[in-house]
Amino acid sequence: PFPIPTNDWWVPLMRPAADATTNYAFPIPYLYDGFNAGVHISYPFTITSPGSVRNIVNRYWTMTVADPAEALDYCVSHFDELSVTLTWHAGDPANPVMEMPIVRGSPLATMRYTKTSPKVFAQQKLRAFLVDGEEQECSGEAIQGHKFTCRFEDSDEEWQLYVPPGLQVVCESGFNGRSFTTFTLAEDSFSGYFRLALSNNCTTGKVPPSPHCEVEGKPNKHMYYYMEALDD
Repeated sequence: PFPIPTNDWWVPLMRPAADATTNYAFPIPYLYDGFNAGVHISYPFTITSPGSVRNIVNRYWTMTVADPAEALDYCVSHFDELSVTLTWHAGDPANPVMEMPIVRGSPLATMRYTKTSPKVFAQQKLRAFLVDGEEQECSGEAIQGHKFTCRFEDSDEEWQLYVPPGLQVVCESGFNGRSFTTFTLAEDSFSGYFRLALSNNCTTGKVPPSPHCEVEGKPNKHMYYYMEALDD
């Protein structure tokens, strides 16, 4: 046995999960919220007032599995000063179906899947969808690719989803009471990595209010080298 940290940045992730609570950890730049079957990931923005400074979350991604029964619980399997690893399993911690190393300052949110069917989704509507730089339809058909680019209407953000090259990914986007964009796989059992990264937080400047835009009403245009670094 060893002393359990009570004041580390990742400790909120280990609060008992409940529908009415959020277990936020903010290792920068993303906000993480763990739950029994996966994790929510978002890029917050700041609102200041004379009496407070607040991180606001109004859109997030969810990284989970297609069958929630495969990931019934999670725990911390490793931690150090700069990182923590969350592990999800279906009752046997020795056989995880998902592992996420959360590293402070990392621009990539990485999930390792083992012999399961991944599901990654956001409750947002697509403005544009690209696969390896080419515009495509997100209409429920399997598409082979490595980098899937999502430009959202609701938040004006652009995100990249990276998967192993050549994987058959099914993208669906629409409205079923609220907007959604969902990625699953054509195959039932997969082992490998999915990575998410925000590549631009103000793609048009036309979504009021635009808390991420450097100039109100205008897109952020100096993101090229950052996007290039993500691809490397």
